[in-house]
Order: sequence, then C-alpha cells, then structure tokens
Amino acid sequence: MAAAEVDVTYVSTHLGLSESTISSALEGPTVDLVKSILQAIAAKAYEYNELYSEKLQLDIELETTARGAEAQCAAFKASADKALKDLEEVRRKLQDEGMQRLSLVSMIQRVFDLSADNMQNQLGKASSERCKSFDPRRRILPRRSRP
Repeated sequence: MAAAEVDVTYVSTHLGLSESTISSALEGPTVDLVKSILQAIAAKAYEYNELYSEKLQLDIELETTARGAEAQCAAFKASADKALKDLEEVRRKLQDEGMQRLSLVSMIQRVFDLSADNMQNQLGKASSERCKSFDPRRRILPRRSRP
C-alpha cells in the first residue's frame, strides 16, 4: 500500500537514485538501502541550504543595489533641479542686463542727439555772427609792404 502512495519516478529523479533502489526500499528496506536514501536526502538538503544561502545573499545584494540606485537617482534629480534653478537665474540676469544695455544705448543715443543739436545750434549762431560781421569792403589778405 505504501508503494502506491509514493511517486517512485519523481523521488528517484529528485534524489539521483535509480527507481529500483527506491522500489526495493519500499518493498523490503534494508539498512544499506535506507542508508543510501538518507545519504541522498542529506546531499539534497545540503544543496538546498547552499542554494537558499546564495538566494539570501543575492536578495541582499539586490536590495543594496536597488537602494543605491534610488539614492543615486535622487542625487541626480537634486543635481538636475539645482542646474535648472541656476539656469533660470542666469537667464533672468541675462534678461535684466539686456534691458539695462538697451536703456544705456537709448540714453547714449539721446546724448548724441542732444550733442548734435547743440553743436548745430552753436555752429548756426557762430556762422550767423560771422555773416553779420562780414564786410565785403574789408580786405582779407594782409597788405604787402612796399619796398
């Protein structure tokens, strides 16, 4: 009855033993058969523990890597946010300086215009004064002295 309840093929494949060894142990167990089955079970248990230990180590490494990546991502985001803030500040300063430049150019243009108007007015006054004082009968050339 016990033989019908056990999947001999699965157990033999899992333990790495032949089906006949498992079947013999079910039908008439001997000390050697039981010992060989227990040794196979112990080997699988050790293998399982090693694999489980590796799995735990890999889980820890994965968690560490994930947290490190999250921290690095947060640092990159903070750096990008700071760079955007700095860029916005530089743009604002550039715009302010551009407005100041335009204001200075406009002011300089007004000064040049006023200066040009002032010079024309002064030239106009001077030439009109010269015109008023011009006497065509007056000699322009100096007189030569006679020998």
